[in-house]
Amino acid sequence: MGKDNNFWDKLKNFWEKNVAKSRTGQLVIALIFITVFFWIAEDKFMRVQTYKSMLLQMSELGILAIAVFICILVGGLNVSVMASANLSAVMAGMFILRFTGSAGYWADQATAVDTTLAIENMTNTQINLLILGAVGIAITMGTLAGLLNGLIVGYFHLPPLLATIGSGFLYTGIFKGITGGESIFGYPENLEFIGNGEILGIPFPFYLFLILSVVMFYVLNYTKLGYRIMMTGANETTAIFSGINTRDIKLKTFTMAGTLSAIAGMIILGRTMSANYDYGLATYVLFTIFVAVISGSRAGFGTVINIFIAMFALQSLQTGFNYMLQTVRGNTYFRDFIWGVLLIVFLIINYYANVRQVEEG
Repeated sequence: MGKDNNFWDKLKNFWEKNVAKSRTGQLVIALIFITVFFWIAEDKFMRVQTYKSMLLQMSELGILAIAVFICILVGGLNVSVMASANLSAVMAGMFILRFTGSAGYWADQATAVDTTLAIENMTNTQINLLILGAVGIAITMGTLAGLLNGLIVGYFHLPPLLATIGSGFLYTGIFKGITGGESIFGYPENLEFIGNGEILGIPFPFYLFLILSVVMFYVLNYTKLGYRIMMTGANETTAIFSGINTRDIKLKTFTMAGTLSAIAGMIILGRTMSANYDYGLATYVLFTIFVAVISGSRAGFGTVINIFIAMFALQSLQTGFNYMLQTVRGNTYFRDFIWGVLLIVFLIINYYANVRQVEEG
């Protein structure tokens, strides 16, 4: 009898430590529950193709979510990530089209020059080198966009939300000015690998998401920069008195977010094979903030592991609802309602979790 009591005591302690008081444990339980529920409720959910599609869709959003997450850690919020991604994508796209023999063509130009013939005259190696150069252009543009955000937030002390709203409009305006507000397309098929390619049956974008998650986990947990990011977000005044240049930390953090946004922009460009100034400006930004909220992230506290699990859980939930509601009229609006309810619920959970932590500590 004593052994039974000891077992249940250990189980209770494990539950309280690793689930009840751990956001990582809560997210794992939620992911298991969602997966089992849709396995039972929807036959299509169990297919290999479904999981390939999920890994593909969650990758670009996951990278953007990491960009938002690191800005939250430093005590800010970055809502310009999608605008930075779109700007990076259009600059990369125009670079490709410029070197294929023309400036490309826009959706509303009947007299535009198709680039197909120019592309056909290039070798596969030349095309791949051109795409590699475009990736470099995109990362450069995204990094510069993030650098501007970092300067405004870190050195001019503007509120991060207002600063990134303004910069988001700026980047979108630059795109619209360059393209006239139209989509740009006509890229070589090789570009599609970045957004839709597979390696060993797993989508290439997911490898990027996984690698970037591991890199950011290492940076945040095992480097001085990561320690200083956490310190700056947790208590900026204490960080300053500890000798940390918080302005420089904010500059570096928002710059990294810009780089991550550019990588996501290239994935989107490769997947859609077009660049659009308004792609995902509302939905993607809100979704990435949603991921950050349910992962339990806040200034000075959070982990990339939670972002990764939360992204997987939400993508599973969205895919499951898509299957279940595909025959329901107005299903898109119903899904939006569900996201809104979930966001409110997790905000309430976060609030009371923070209150409990303050009371206990």
